[in-house]
Amino acid sequence: MASMENPFFALKQSDIYTRRCKRVNTIIVLAPNAEYGMVTVFDEDAWIYAISKLQESINNHQLIKRTVYLTPYDFF
Repeated sequence: MASMENPFFALKQSDIYTRRCKRVNTIIVLAPNAEYGMVTVFDEDAWIYAISKLQESINNHQLIKRTVYLTPYDFF
């Protein structure tokens, strides 16, 4: 739901604008890379997959790692 409430993803590939999202006690600043721009809605599937793999590790009481390994079969 957080990704729907806040503009984490750009609609077009060349979007380089910084976004600021304010909540009661929190400010989120999304500053895209000048060379690559911001992640797009097309990158959202990869992000959701990575989050689900991390949540699966938490549920199975496994160590959380900074790298998520996947196979094309699992992803697609």
